[in-house]
Amino acid sequence: MCNVTKQASTHFSIVKRSKGQSAVEKASYISRSILVSEFDGQTYRPKYHEDLVHSEITLPPNAPKEYADRATLWNAVELSEKGQKSQLARMLKASLPNEWSYEFAEEVVRDYVQRNFVDKGMCADWAIHDSENDKGQRNLHIHVMLTLRPLTEKGEWGAKQKKIYDLDENGERIPVIDKKTGQPIYPKNASGQTDGYFGTRIAGGYGKSGEAPYILYDSTSGYYYLYVTYGWLGSDGGYHIRMYRSKTIDGNYTDAAGNSAVFSASTNQGTRGVKLFGNYNYSTLGTKGYKSGGHNSAFIDNDGQRYLVYHTRFDDGFEYHEMRVHQQFLNEDNWPVTAVYEYLGSSISNTGYSMSDMTGTYEIVNHGLDASTANVGMLKTSSVTLNSNGTISGDYSGTWSHTPGTYYCKMVIGGVTYKGVFFKQKDETAGHKNVMTFSLIGSDNKSVWATKTSAAASASNVEGTYYIKNQYSGLYLDVANGSADNNANIRQWSYNGCDAQKFKVVSDGNGYYHILTGATGYTKCVDVAGGKAADGTNILQYTYKGAYNQQFRIERQPDGSYAFLTRASNCVGGLDVYDWSRDPGGNVNQWNFWGGECQKWILEPAK
Repeated sequence: MCNVTKQASTHFSIVKRSKGQSAVEKASYISRSILVSEFDGQTYRPKYHEDLVHSEITLPPNAPKEYADRATLWNAVELSEKGQKSQLARMLKASLPNEWSYEFAEEVVRDYVQRNFVDKGMCADWAIHDSENDKGQRNLHIHVMLTLRPLTEKGEWGAKQKKIYDLDENGERIPVIDKKTGQPIYPKNASGQTDGYFGTRIAGGYGKSGEAPYILYDSTSGYYYLYVTYGWLGSDGGYHIRMYRSKTIDGNYTDAAGNSAVFSASTNQGTRGVKLFGNYNYSTLGTKGYKSGGHNSAFIDNDGQRYLVYHTRFDDGFEYHEMRVHQQFLNEDNWPVTAVYEYLGSSISNTGYSMSDMTGTYEIVNHGLDASTANVGMLKTSSVTLNSNGTISGDYSGTWSHTPGTYYCKMVIGGVTYKGVFFKQKDETAGHKNVMTFSLIGSDNKSVWATKTSAAASASNVEGTYYIKNQYSGLYLDVANGSADNNANIRQWSYNGCDAQKFKVVSDGNGYYHILTGATGYTKCVDVAGGKAADGTNILQYTYKGAYNQQFRIERQPDGSYAFLTRASNCVGGLDVYDWSRDPGGNVNQWNFWGGECQKWILEPAK
């Protein structure tokens, strides 16, 4: 045969008894088989036989098994229709590329028929023909016969669906107009997904639909992942990415809680989809946190590594935006979790990490489910410690575990199970330190990220009474004039060994410490004025109340000094000598911690 490509053509039609047509006759024709009609008593013998490549009947699960027999199926259809003008079946004829092999054509057509017709409840009788004209040109094509009535759960013929369109001479759908509204009536399947003029609806809730949908197939998991962005892309718009998955490209896409990506206009959008991340900052990011990250794509590289690509704005008061790329990893439930920091060349350990790597204190953010679209602020960061006994302490309590020999981890917090990965990666500080992180997705659709800040040391390693010397100036932390009053200023001063320069560091048991002042007989403490997070906030003395602005995370630096990070700033800022002063009386304030010498302190034991 001459292998010539032809222009594709498709034709739809309806088998109508009013035109003297028979479903049994049409089935006989496409299958090139002899069939007897029980309705009219005729035996149908097709004229052509040699052009048949393949014929097959494909049935939905609720169809009677005997319908796998062609004569039984179409006689059942004929006998179920009593009227002289009854419509009996829908016909599809379509050309196929002549270059296709018969085996490949069978595979493609079978998949097409299954997804587009059988999965929607129709019985399908289909055949592939291949003929040759007098010029030796091939004509590879398909015939598909489809039932019009749906089958009930009992396998009985149900009522026909309301007519929603006719076909023109080219097989194209002619809209039916609602006489009351003047608007087209769009066809829908049983699940409510439109399949007519707009295609199959796989996601969205009318006016609450998202934008920038992106579908990625992952052969490792066998899932199609749907990414869609909610919110407004401005820096105050709460722009963010949600994720769903499905075993087939046309749905049903669901989230980690089992909710469908298709929802009604009344559905709370914040309850649907795994929220990948919101507006966040870490002490390792400085003053520039991420806001309104979305409008993404994703890809799997040739080496099997997964990446998420998106654009983001920042919490600097401007609309300037940049692109970011983060790695993604499948958790044990085959959900892609997103790495905490942007991709800087780090590779995850496929054999897992040591207990000393995993245990310790982390700065953690729960990205929640908020889908607000206006004036969205930054998410709160908290502190948790992963203890070697498998417990979680700090701002959250619960349990944690890891799968030995892998990077998989699981945490149970507040009765919700979160699954994800440990990943030691380069952070986004100037020096790009390697730090342990974990990223989790919960059964509640929330993502949880954390970055390690310190080892899980016992309180005795830091607790004690000290003179606290600034590494840059060589001067000591001091309560001004030895005052015992609330709001007394804290400054740096020349060493004199008095009580005003003595400070008792006491563990709060959650990774934080409070610092009592010797000037008050250790009844009052170091305090961030007004609990403000802003740079330049004054440090003073105040009655101890266990408040956040009286708690500090004390982190040992590589040179042996310590940073005093303030919980009031979510540990972004720390104790700092203003303007790099070396003068006695230089003020101590809160400032973004960047590792400067004026932010480092030496602990000298005091009696």
